[in-house]
Amino acid sequence: MIKQITSVAALVAVASVSQVASAAPFSMTWTSTVSIEDTYSGYVGESATITVVVDNGGTSNVSQVWATTDIVSLTFSFGHATTPITTVFDPNGGGNFAFASGQYQTDGTGALTAVPSMAGDEAAPTTNDPINSSLEWFVNGLNGIYYSFPMGNGFLEVNNVGTNTDPGSWSNPAPVAAGPAGPVEPVPALPLVGLVMAALGLGAAGAAGLRRKQARS
Repeated sequence: MIKQITSVAALVAVASVSQVASAAPFSMTWTSTVSIEDTYSGYVGESATITVVVDNGGTSNVSQVWATTDIVSLTFSFGHATTPITTVFDPNGGGNFAFASGQYQTDGTGALTAVPSMAGDEAAPTTNDPINSSLEWFVNGLNGIYYSFPMGNGFLEVNNVGTNTDPGSWSNPAPVAAGPAGPVEPVPALPLVGLVMAALGLGAAGAAGLRRKQARS
């Protein structure tokens, strides 16, 4: 009986640790508005959002460093009355994230203190772009941020582009479920309370069985 309770207690401990220790991707967002468009039409004045998802295997956003190699996805979203754009660049899906320097870093409160400068392209990102499916992107504070590839076939520029390399202009890292397309509903873990109740139930059943056995003896 003691062995059974010990086994269940161990299961509870393992479940508790596993729920705490699961790695958590984090997302950060920068927002602006479209200022200039070429070939694209109807996007000037609309929202422009860059969302990056990173994962270094950790579970906290406090005092963290994420290299550009920790990027899970980079999403560009542009508002439009009828044809908003969402394009997800995936470094593991053929995306070129080679032109990068710096890293994402947070302080002891979880606030961003550093962000990288980077650029890249991808032949076939996940996109509903109305112009092209081969696209280039820039997050370096200097260029327009979104180009139909090869350059010259259409682009979108944004206001205050220089702030996309300013950590204070990004949202602080927030946990999200893994997946390059953005947050996904997590699969619920077995509640710790349920395991504890199972252990107590097993203990009660075992004790009752022991009393019946003693009564028959």
